[in-house]
Amino acid sequence: MYIGALYCKKLTKAAAVSSMLAGFTSAALWMMFVHSKESSVLKICNALFGKATLAPAGTMWAVVDPICISLTLSTVVIIVVQLLSKEKAEGEHVEKCYKGIK
Repeated sequence: MYIGALYCKKLTKAAAVSSMLAGFTSAALWMMFVHSKESSVLKICNALFGKATLAPAGTMWAVVDPICISLTLSTVVIIVVQLLSKEKAEGEHVEKCYKGIK
């Protein structure tokens, strides 16, 4: 979202908020249920499902860092929501923010 806010003049509030929520939610869920280091310490997955992680045995999903998943999902969400939203950024405010930048 930071890169989008810096380099995209027409980034909407809906896209930014959706991206942040998607990133936070996916990272939190990945840490609680899939990533083996965090899920074994938090024990939420063990309490709900009776096993340390929901990642299938013998796969690498249990060691994939949550930031990889959340950053990818957040990027996809910001692009999709931006393309679907019809809000227009305030011209005067945007011009003031980007003054001197081509």
